[in-house]
Amino acid sequence: MKFNRNIKSLIQRLAVLYYVNTILKTVQSVNVQKTNCDYLKSIYKELDISTNWNDNTNDCCKLKGIQCNPDFNIIRIDLSKSKIKGKLSENIGFLTNLQFIKLDNNEIYGNIPQNIGELVNLEELILNKNNLSGTIPKTLGSLKKLKELNLGDNGLYDYIPDALGSLSSINKLYLENNLLEGSIPTSLSYLNNLEHM
Repeated sequence: MKFNRNIKSLIQRLAVLYYVNTILKTVQSVNVQKTNCDYLKSIYKELDISTNWNDNTNDCCKLKGIQCNPDFNIIRIDLSKSKIKGKLSENIGFLTNLQFIKLDNNEIYGNIPQNIGELVNLEELILNKNNLSGTIPKTLGSLKKLKELNLGDNGLYDYIPDALGSLSSINKLYLENNLLEGSIPTSLSYLNNLEHM
C-alpha cells in the first residue's frame, strides 16, 4: 500500500512539473514572438514600409513576405520587388534565426549593417538591384551556412573583403555592377562549393 501511495504521489508531482514546464514554454514563446516583432517593426520603420500593425504579437508572422518557425522566430524575410525606399536597420542583426533575406529589386540605400554577420543561420542574402553604398562588411565572412550572396547592381565600393573566403558553404556569389576596386582575393579560390560568380 505504501509503495502505491509513493508512486501515486510521484505521478502527481510529475504531472505538476509537466504543467509548469508547459506554461513556462508558452510564456517564453510569447516573449520571443514579441521581441522578434519589435525588431521587425523597427526594420519596417527604417525601410519606410507601412503596415496596419497592431500590438497583437501574432501579427508579424502573418505579414506578407514574413515566415516564422513553430516557435515564432522569424526565419524568412522576402520583400523582393516591393517598391521599398529606405535603409536597412541594424536591428536585422538581432533576428538570429533568419535563414533567408530577399530584399532585391527595391530602392534600399545606405550601408549594409555590420551586425548582419551575427545571422549565423543565414543561407541566402539577396540584396541586389538596390541603391546600397559603403563597403562590403567583413563580418559576412562569419556566415558559414550562407549558400547564396547577391550584392550585385548597387553602389558598393572599395574592395572585396578577404573574409568572404571563409564562406565555406557558398555556391553563388554575385558582386557585379558595383564600384569595387582591386583584384579578386585569392581566398575565394578555396571556396570548393562555389559554382557561380
